[in-house]
Amino acid sequence: MVKTVSQKISEHGAPHAITFCNENALPLLDSISNIHGVSITRVSEKYRNPMNKPSKQDMVALKALSKGNIKYYQNKNASIYYAPIRIGMPTCLKCHGEAKDIDAPTLSKIKDPRGV
Repeated sequence: MVKTVSQKISEHGAPHAITFCNENALPLLDSISNIHGVSITRVSEKYRNPMNKPSKQDMVALKALSKGNIKYYQNKNASIYYAPIRIGMPTCLKCHGEAKDIDAPTLSKIKDPRGV
């Protein structure tokens, strides 16, 4: 995925890659989920979409992760495992970095209420 995103950015700029990621990241997670019989989601304290607001349990886990502790919960219905996703590639940070570090056209596309 990263190779293709890098190619899209070099061809048309980061705003074009946003559409590609939006259309391809979730189907990729779905296929991995189906293969392993699990549900994979991503959660962040720095969510952009209000629909992605973390639950109270998610917030507890995110606080623990920020201190370097991986969190695992189990109840009668499910096992939940939280681990950090480290974004270290400059390509990813062109969209997933701090707002102050994202160029204006890309940030405008991210914030567009009509979606990508």
